[in-house]
Amino acid sequence: MPQPFAARSTSLLGKTNAAGKVDHLPGFNDLGHKWMMAASSSSLWLDQKQGISVTYVDTTQSSNTASSLNDQTTYTTIGSLKQTTTMGVSTPLDSHPGLFNWRGAGWLRMVSAQWEVVGFGTIKGGDSLVLVVAAAKTLFSPQGLSVYYREGHPISGEDVDWVKNGIRELDDPVLTAEVDLRQYSYV
Repeated sequence: MPQPFAARSTSLLGKTNAAGKVDHLPGFNDLGHKWMMAASSSSLWLDQKQGISVTYVDTTQSSNTASSLNDQTTYTTIGSLKQTTTMGVSTPLDSHPGLFNWRGAGWLRMVSAQWEVVGFGTIKGGDSLVLVVAAAKTLFSPQGLSVYYREGHPISGEDVDWVKNGIRELDDPVLTAEVDLRQYSYV
């Protein structure tokens, strides 16, 4: 059963001195679902995109320790009915729990990125499960912080604000800057 929401600091977005508060990270069974984006600070997602989701599938369903996650990201462009899908594989770094290397598939196979789980858990003791991901800047995309909820259990703008406050409580200047200084919009 998932724990209450907690957040932790990241070194992925820059240097930080703050100590993390997360004593649990999601396992592959926890991540292996469809996640709907509720909000993001990344201009990659704020640029005319809507209905953004990421589906993670454990590549080793029979094992408790997976080697990687297949991930499929889908979205539509505002004003269009066409859905765009990208595929990739996320591999965890054993040396840094919660940090993943992503490699694109198909026409994106030359593209790579890093992302890290910086928050995970239930919202205010309810049914909604939240995943907060920090993505590092790449040649093709800016850094950003995104809040996802598990499909079927939507969260409100008030819930997103509650998550943002949890991130602020870390007193991590890098994450606080993502939450406070950058445009952070509901998608």
